[in-house]
Amino acid sequence: INIFHCQNSLNSSSFSFHSLHFKLSLCICIFGCITNILNFIVLTRKELRTHINQILAALAVSDFVVMLVYVPYALDYAFMLNSRWQRLTYSYAHYIFMHAMLSQTAHTISIFLTIILALWRYVSVCHPNLKNAVMKRTLLAILTSYVLAPLISLPYFFSLGISTEDIYIYSHNMTEIRNGNS
Repeated sequence: INIFHCQNSLNSSSFSFHSLHFKLSLCICIFGCITNILNFIVLTRKELRTHINQILAALAVSDFVVMLVYVPYALDYAFMLNSRWQRLTYSYAHYIFMHAMLSQTAHTISIFLTIILALWRYVSVCHPNLKNAVMKRTLLAILTSYVLAPLISLPYFFSLGISTEDIYIYSHNMTEIRNGNS
């Protein structure tokens, strides 16, 4: 029987890059979480409440969620907290499922808010007489982004699923399998 598979040509450096990638991602996410909290605190101060800053504060919240959801995932892969076998459990599959849904939703909210920010800036610069009308609708636009993003992501959510497969393992070292090591 011929068995075909893809082979990584960077095999010797693949693991080190993989580990480095997740460690750097973890640092970026922690830094991003802290700075997004600070952004939110500063942008929601009474003297800084403008329509643009309201959008930026809402964007800080959605970006915070994106990074916060990624932290446990990056921790697991950066420091190999779970073995290959533990990653094949139902609970881990459920975690990945939730991670994918939250990440997708938070990214979509961030995209919507970035588009709204660009539109509001365009209106402020090109049509200054409409500025007051736009400011009154800023909160509605932000709330619409937070409500519409999960609704638009529903087809993606329904496309995800957790399936079960039986796998058979043959190893000369049965203690390796019993202990869950790969």
